[in-house]
Amino acid sequence: MRLTGRVWWGVLLIVLGILFILDEHSKFHISAVLLSLWPVAIVGAGVYLIMHARRPVDESALETAPLADIGIGRRVVETASSSIRVANVFGEVRSRVEARNFTGGSLSTVMGIATADLTRAALAPGEHSLKVDTVMGSVIVRLPRGMAYTVTADGVMGTVRAGTTVRNGFFPSVHHVSEGYRDAPSRIHLDLSTVFGEVRVETEAEPS
Repeated sequence: MRLTGRVWWGVLLIVLGILFILDEHSKFHISAVLLSLWPVAIVGAGVYLIMHARRPVDESALETAPLADIGIGRRVVETASSSIRVANVFGEVRSRVEARNFTGGSLSTVMGIATADLTRAALAPGEHSLKVDTVMGSVIVRLPRGMAYTVTADGVMGTVRAGTTVRNGFFPSVHHVSEGYRDAPSRIHLDLSTVFGEVRVETEAEPS
């Protein structure tokens, strides 16, 4: 098991559940203490996003990657840059990519929907990676017809959809590889996650 952020979220939820169970048999009112600390958790989430956004996605893309774009509230970001690094704290964040040499990046929000729309994008030659995540909300990635992709998608509680596979409930996880991925000259790996919510990958329908 990879010690990724989603694994730590799972461990945190288990620990919190144990503490609340113990609270019923304790005179120290553990639940009251934990609930009083929720503002600290929000600040911590914001610090995490800032630090996460400052990390380079790919060393080979440092010269073309934009500075981390961090904000609050509903945001729509349209870009023709070769990579994206967008972090939001509260509210929906949507990135519409129109680059003809896209190399991936990251998109995240703490509470809300995170949508990466690549239907007007084309990939640069080689294999690239795009990470999209949220804590409470949905992750949606839209792809153009014919784009070669592989998906690693999971959550703590909710629904995960990729290709023809759907997983529901606790710790849903899907790994999907599109047809012809390994032989495609340009391809992208999608690393998608949510703690509470839905993860969904959509591809453009074939013309009728």
